[in-house]
Amino acid sequence: MLAFAMICLQAQTLYVQPIGGEQVAFSIIENPKITFGNGTMTIQGTTFQLADVQNLSFATNAATKLVAVNFDDNFLVFPNPVSDELSLIVKNPQGMNFRIFDLNGRLLKIGNLNSTVTTINVQGFRKGTYLLNLEQNGQSMQSFRIIKQ
Repeated sequence: MLAFAMICLQAQTLYVQPIGGEQVAFSIIENPKITFGNGTMTIQGTTFQLADVQNLSFATNAATKLVAVNFDDNFLVFPNPVSDELSLIVKNPQGMNFRIFDLNGRLLKIGNLNSTVTTINVQGFRKGTYLLNLEQNGQSMQSFRIIKQ
């Protein structure tokens, strides 16, 4: 969550694109609070069901986007590259866990996704490329290549 907060601190505007809906802009200069809970995201009193959000974009101004994140596959992993903490947002975390492997196939970290938002500390990892595998009820759902700076 720290990485998400740091992006928000640099950003002036957060754009939310609901599936099949109009993009909504929030000025987050004075009130950057974004909360997640029970499959929802709340920004300045407006609550979105994560299952209904297609993407989020943070911008310093109308022309400069810091990061755009896409919910097309029900998973969001950021920042990538990562330095200290990797954040995962999952629309349906029930029965999900993660595994992080190095490129030699060694399992380095495993954990459960107990909520919509999970933060994984990778500070102790060496610089390089890793594989993050998300599993649900024992079946692989999605894999991501993660770069540790």
